[in-house]
Amino acid sequence: MAKGLCALLWLQKLMTELSHSHDHIKHIEVDCHFIKQNLDSRVIQFPFMKSEDQLVDILIKAYSTLDKLSMQDIYAPLKGMDGLKDEDHRNLIGGVVGEVQQHFPDASFMVFNFGDQESQSQIPELLSDMPVMNYPIHHGDCPILAMEIIHHFLRAADGWLSLDEHKNMLLVHCERGGWPVLAFMLAALLLYRKESNGEEETLHLIYNKAPSDLLRLISPLNPLPSQLRYLHYIATSNVHSEGCLRYKSLTLDSVILRFIPCLDAEVGCHLMFNISGRDPHNLTDKTPTVLFSAPERGKDIKQYKQADHKLVKVDIHCPVQGDVVLECMRVRAGLEHGETLFRVMFNTAYLLENNLMLGLDQMDVTWDRQNQYSRAFSAEITFLEMNPAAS
Repeated sequence: MAKGLCALLWLQKLMTELSHSHDHIKHIEVDCHFIKQNLDSRVIQFPFMKSEDQLVDILIKAYSTLDKLSMQDIYAPLKGMDGLKDEDHRNLIGGVVGEVQQHFPDASFMVFNFGDQESQSQIPELLSDMPVMNYPIHHGDCPILAMEIIHHFLRAADGWLSLDEHKNMLLVHCERGGWPVLAFMLAALLLYRKESNGEEETLHLIYNKAPSDLLRLISPLNPLPSQLRYLHYIATSNVHSEGCLRYKSLTLDSVILRFIPCLDAEVGCHLMFNISGRDPHNLTDKTPTVLFSAPERGKDIKQYKQADHKLVKVDIHCPVQGDVVLECMRVRAGLEHGETLFRVMFNTAYLLENNLMLGLDQMDVTWDRQNQYSRAFSAEITFLEMNPAAS
């Protein structure tokens, strides 16, 4: 808003100068003459309007404040390994909120806080005069939330803004490590309200508001591929409908890998898969849990070498439903711990066929490996319809 006002004031000043400087405008571009002509004919005007009366959309509302106050990760290791002390945190939050309230004195605020559900947040206490809604910061270690939680957030935020678009505003805050999911949820809200077009453009627009290395500091894997998959779910489906989700109960049958990177000719390794999500056999419990984890050791575990890299099929046979996180790890022979080859999060309600094809650009991989993997590397996840009696 501040930048837009500056632009308007500059343009108004320019028009005034044009009105009194006809002898000096030979080299002014044609578009300025066009603007002056329309000003003189009163096709366009610049009346004064108070900030609380301006009809601005959610994108401008969100970013005008960010541009004014600056977005920073207050937990980044710029002030020591322990980050901010509680008192500093309180003062910072109070100062930011006070400045926002001063800038929008007639606004009513709703707060959405993203934090670790295992620790108590200070936000409800600090902002006790505002309604606060708390959300987690990940689903199975992936910085995306389950679709049911995403829908709850979208409807709550949209409902609040729709009650009074002139005065109702959102304050969105994240606890330590919550920036990736906050950025994702803001992008989802913009797409949901039709305030922005294009999943990738919208997500990058928000991420670019923070320091460029912040995402890498927080997330060891690049979460954008899975986040874009979920933004596509939101942008292309009727998430406004309460009963839009019809979760399929499926059996994740196998994972087929082609042109596996990082396999040595001499030193073998084995592949380990971890799958987490809600238990299809216990629908009352929506908490994500480990559904499948391949053993790390054992004489029956197959070792893969470079000669095997073109095609590897691993049988899984794991029941899944709804939001699923699959992580593939490579464990070198003789080593205790493995490294992540890729991770992917998906929802069974949006699977159009009984397989999910993934190219390199559609998998979450570590930042330092993105340019080292072969572009031919791909994964195919196959599914079978679950026997109703088994579910």
